[in-house]
Amino acid sequence: LLSNDQLDADPALTAEGWERRFTADSARAQEAIELYIQLGFEVRAEPVRPVELRDECGGCHEVALRFQTIYTRQKSG
Repeated sequence: LLSNDQLDADPALTAEGWERRFTADSARAQEAIELYIQLGFEVRAEPVRPVELRDECGGCHEVALRFQTIYTRQKSG
């Protein structure tokens, strides 16, 4: 099971109004970014935070470089 730290959004981004959507590989992340933009959201893709990786997963840090966490927020104005 994933811990809360692994599922929680980046607190700094949340404070700016961003909502964590999900983590995906780069290709899927790009598809999601395009879709959220079409739906009228501001979108940003962030690298996977180290806290999101399990300690027992030694090779995860290299694999995580291929993944991004998608955040969205309503456009202002």
